[in-house]
Amino acid sequence: MKKLASKILLLLLLLAVEYAGLEAVARALYPEASLRLAAKDVLLAQRAETIEVLLMGNSHAARGIDPADLSRPAFNLAFPATDLYNCRHLLARVVDRLPRLRTIIVNLSDHSFAFDAATQTPALVYQFWEVYRIPPRSSSLVTPLRYAQYLSRFWLVRGTFLKDFIRHGLRRRPPRDPILAVETLHDDGFRTTSLSLPPAVMRQHAAKRVTRHIEFGTDESARERNRDYLRDFLTLAAEHRLDVVIVTLPLSTSYRELYPRELSSQFDDDLHQVLADLPDVRYLDFGSTPGLTNDDFKDADHLNGRGAAKVTRLLDVALFGDSELE
Repeated sequence: MKKLASKILLLLLLLAVEYAGLEAVARALYPEASLRLAAKDVLLAQRAETIEVLLMGNSHAARGIDPADLSRPAFNLAFPATDLYNCRHLLARVVDRLPRLRTIIVNLSDHSFAFDAATQTPALVYQFWEVYRIPPRSSSLVTPLRYAQYLSRFWLVRGTFLKDFIRHGLRRRPPRDPILAVETLHDDGFRTTSLSLPPAVMRQHAAKRVTRHIEFGTDESARERNRDYLRDFLTLAAEHRLDVVIVTLPLSTSYRELYPRELSSQFDDDLHQVLADLPDVRYLDFGSTPGLTNDDFKDADHLNGRGAAKVTRLLDVALFGDSELE
């Protein structure tokens, strides 16, 4: 029995050493693989003393609101898969670092009240812990093995690791990140691209995205929980005397044609429940902004740089067009 236990321990040790080696190679091969939110935080720190407007929310805002087109100093802290739970805790982590902050613009999408990053996009949740020490909401992520997976760079890139190592590892030239290769992260936190999908590909992408968002479900307990997170977010902002503007951003025609109207109506009902007793919170709906074409979208539900510039200018007029800078 002792010999068997010794063999098992030896095997586990060898596997651990092997995995550690793969992890070390992966971190050398993909130096940016898990640092995207961290990169934004570094940029946030560099501009902290001047920021008056903070942009928050998910990937729609990350790619859809350009701080450069706002007439007040702004920073885009929006990040893919930022659900309302992480949005509320993210504000708590950064608000005291921004002494001139006056306005928060936060985007909500039609699926925001059904979305839970911990269960639906867990691979991104670890970044909120790494950078801001925001614990995962779902206890299922806290198991040592599963959480270690999302802290591991090798685990995150395991699908392309072997191919990239053969192509680049032996020559010590890192592969181009498929997202960073076509997008630029600006000093104000805005990530942008000038690319857009051909119409046929746009329709295919729209079908995939709509299907994905429908899968988030309509569970009333999840919606109630997210309504409470939004209320907490707004309460925290009010405690710091911050103006909050909630926005919804444009979606491509291909996406809007496929997305169920009943789910859009459900979003409207959820938002109304939260804002009914909060008359000071503004809501601006840019979901069907006229004049946008497929050329203004990166894909079915994300604006590209050209589209973001158009929408941000409209947002700027709505918020600051008739006011003087102080």
